[in-house]
Amino acid sequence: MTAIDFATARLRVNPACRLIEPATLGVAERARLAQLVTLAEGWAVLVPVAPGYLPSRALCPQTRALLTVLQQPSPLPTALNTQEVQLQVRRLVLDHLLEVEIGEGFVGGPRAYGLLGSSDLPQVSGLSGEALSYGQALAVDDEHTLAMRLYLYNRIPASDRWLHRFSDPQAIAHHLGIGGGDPCAGLGHTRWVRALTTDEDAPWFSWQAVDAPRLGDHPLYKLYISPRPEAFGAVFRAAVACFNRSRAVSFKVGRTLDGVLRPDKLIAYFVEPDALHEAARRLAVALAEQPAQGVPFAAALTTDGMLFSGMDPPLKARLGEAGPTSWRWWICRRLAAHLSAARREPSCGIEPRQFALARLALDGVDTDTWMPKPGLWSEEQLWT
Repeated sequence: MTAIDFATARLRVNPACRLIEPATLGVAERARLAQLVTLAEGWAVLVPVAPGYLPSRALCPQTRALLTVLQQPSPLPTALNTQEVQLQVRRLVLDHLLEVEIGEGFVGGPRAYGLLGSSDLPQVSGLSGEALSYGQALAVDDEHTLAMRLYLYNRIPASDRWLHRFSDPQAIAHHLGIGGGDPCAGLGHTRWVRALTTDEDAPWFSWQAVDAPRLGDHPLYKLYISPRPEAFGAVFRAAVACFNRSRAVSFKVGRTLDGVLRPDKLIAYFVEPDALHEAARRLAVALAEQPAQGVPFAAALTTDGMLFSGMDPPLKARLGEAGPTSWRWWICRRLAAHLSAARREPSCGIEPRQFALARLALDGVDTDTWMPKPGLWSEEQLWT
């Protein structure tokens, strides 16, 4: 990052936004915002004065206190001028929630990247790079829709061939060899308990190890296995044989046609990263001849596009999020927000995909490996 003297540079809250307390909102407004953000105790909401300019944003108590101090233009107070706060200020300036004084005026958002960012423009290649270029080219304004398009990138189209083979959950269960009343059918082991559901639209068949520890809010490491649909059954059976000898605590597999055609159709969960990598080494050998599909926005473990890893955010890191989240959805939501921000300012001097990568790096993601940076979800990093 280029040096900005936070002891002298004046900052202010973007005048196009207003800071509001959830308690002051009417019932209808609270319900509307609850669809967008989680209104946790002690939090505030920053909303745009003009609809459509910026999305509403839930603010954790630390950010709320910081923005309260900066309602009027001023440098960072000495007590707040720490590396941790400076990092959050950079995020907030690039998100245009804060502005920094330059010359005769204030600037924020992607236009401030040259002031706060590296002189090197970030690049990414491979499947994730293709997905970002695709997202940049889409004429989609809604951030949720854009995030979903990024998340589902590289999904295989539902042709008649796949509609016939994977027509419903029963056909998929039969294809995988897990049909019938025995919850361990097709698994070759009794260490698994199958999660039963009466929801016909449930997206997954899932199992949990009978000896799985109580995890609380412990983050889980996830192993994505990404075969093409024609290899789905063979890969599932080979993977289950590996899980039976591994330290996996649970696994799940797509239960619907959409689930079979998505890139991350088979996922196993581990408490320790070493256990994940041990299982991945065995699977890499067992699946070496199988055709792979590939998962964007996840860490590649093999060069053939079959095995990837990620880590779901702990519950404490999901405050401010609307609805459930996972590693790739957590990334895609942020990439969509950052792409949208750059597209709102087309003359900012940086391509939207490059800005999105640079801003995501400030969120704590290593965009070379698509894994969390050390300490991403430590208490010191949990600013929203």
